[in-house]
Amino acid sequence: MPESGEKNVQKGRPRIKISLRAFRALCEAGLPDDAVAEALNVSRPTVVRLRQEHSISPNRRRGERGPGRARTQKTYYEETKRVLGNPKVARTLGDAAREFRKSGGDEVKSFIATGLDPAPVPVFLPGPYTSDPEKTNITTVKYVLKAEERAQQAAVAGVPGPAVFQLARVIKTASESVVRRLAAKAVSEAFFVGLHQTVDAVCSWVEKLKLNLEDLFEKSRERWGEVKEKALAWAPVKEEKKPLFRFRAPSDNRVRTGKVGSGGGRQNVEARRAFAAANGY
Repeated sequence: MPESGEKNVQKGRPRIKISLRAFRALCEAGLPDDAVAEALNVSRPTVVRLRQEHSISPNRRRGERGPGRARTQKTYYEETKRVLGNPKVARTLGDAAREFRKSGGDEVKSFIATGLDPAPVPVFLPGPYTSDPEKTNITTVKYVLKAEERAQQAAVAGVPGPAVFQLARVIKTASESVVRRLAAKAVSEAFFVGLHQTVDAVCSWVEKLKLNLEDLFEKSRERWGEVKEKALAWAPVKEEKKPLFRFRAPSDNRVRTGKVGSGGGRQNVEARRAFAAANGY
């Protein structure tokens, strides 16, 4: 033993310093080892070793699995569909969307937070001829806008925010407060995403570009509203298409003269039905 009194042990790499208070708080919140490791920016074996040193039992039993972490190279829409296939995740997100709507949140956002599939690809039949552009009226512009909107809806989907992937990883073991917080965050960050966008691309928007997903939803709606206003302002003819004739639906309870019966009286459907009803038929 050297004069300093320390044991002559082999010098290895320095041990990483972890806040024990933060570590215990994450474990008590019910997070599994991989989620704790990601929150503390350390490896999973380090978390397991520290947990065993302080006799902290794991939050997830051996062999117990959840939806798992998101596959970053898959499309965002595909991964959210897979995660929402878990009944517990879908139920929790639905409850959070209901609370978001009751608290005054946007109804459309609460609806797409639970997953909105893309619209079917529209097939538009060409018209018999091309009308004069100088005679385009408001009715034609609205028809074109509706067609473009349907075509755009076929390429996008409504999805919850990235917090849904964190929710899926801790849904089985985390405390109720953590689950509610992650679900509320996923609902508030719901947005429309292209079917080709990957999970890695969306996460890079948030981390590198500091994109606020809560504002992205409103900006997408405002942008489409501006397109509609510009198109309606462009229309050369500022009036709706006038109908050639006005069809009036016949009333169901009309009484006409009817036809002459064999006894000389007048017969009609309304009188026969009223007579049958009076007799209990």
